[in-house]
Amino acid sequence: MRFYTKIDIWVHVACLCICYQTIVFTWFLITQDTSNLWVGLGTAVGWILSILLVLPFYVLSYSEIKKDTLVLRLGFLKQAEIPYECILKVAPTTKAFFSFALSYDRLELVCLTPEHGKQTLLISPKNKEEFIRQLQKKNPKIDTNCPGSGLTVESKS
Repeated sequence: MRFYTKIDIWVHVACLCICYQTIVFTWFLITQDTSNLWVGLGTAVGWILSILLVLPFYVLSYSEIKKDTLVLRLGFLKQAEIPYECILKVAPTTKAFFSFALSYDRLELVCLTPEHGKQTLLISPKNKEEFIRQLQKKNPKIDTNCPGSGLTVESKS
């Protein structure tokens, strides 16, 4: 089951700024000497980079619950696979460091893996409660008791 990432307005603004800069660059190049091969090449490279930087955030950012692992993806930049038995805790958070989350409405995953030791990952699935329920089905030992968050999900045994 795939849970696409919730995307806040600040991400849309950042992506629009990248696109705007590309349009301004293109306009500048078009209004200059357009007979130059480098002008056309520069414009094409600008558009390709703009598309490659922006589009993957919208299409390839998700958390996917697979048979044995939780797959986290953030565009082309990051990907992680975490076995369910390595996930210790899922809790709401407002931490603001770079992560798999494109929203400040985040969940904190605390994991203990042999390769990386104890680590904290931030994600922002659109449907947090269903995401937590699906994780609990895979590993009922995950601590999801988050008092006061509205996300306390009782395991159904």
